[in-house]
Amino acid sequence: MIDQRTAWLQRLQAQLFHQGAPPGLKPRTAAGRRELATLALSPAGREVAELCVRMLDQLDRELAPIDRALQSFARRQPGCRALTGRLYGVGAVTATAILAELGDARRFKSSDDAVRH
Repeated sequence: MIDQRTAWLQRLQAQLFHQGAPPGLKPRTAAGRRELATLALSPAGREVAELCVRMLDQLDRELAPIDRALQSFARRQPGCRALTGRLYGVGAVTATAILAELGDARRFKSSDDAVRH
């Protein structure tokens, strides 16, 4: 679903580029949405932009409970807490993915083995 959200965001950015919108608009923020509403777009461009925004909102609504569940899991798991505490840029979702990929880290003889895995 994150890939789909990224694809819809890219479609929106491409549409805005073709409509001559100024670069740097962030349509996932409240300020970006207000700016998007003020842009002079063609009727077809406005329709595409509104569709993209609706799809982004729907995907965000569907991803929210998944994110909450992963964050809750990461708070309870010692391995996830260690990863988020020690590795810059690793959050709850990424720590859960790393833990799921590695499994029980005690099966590795060394940290080099875990990195190679």
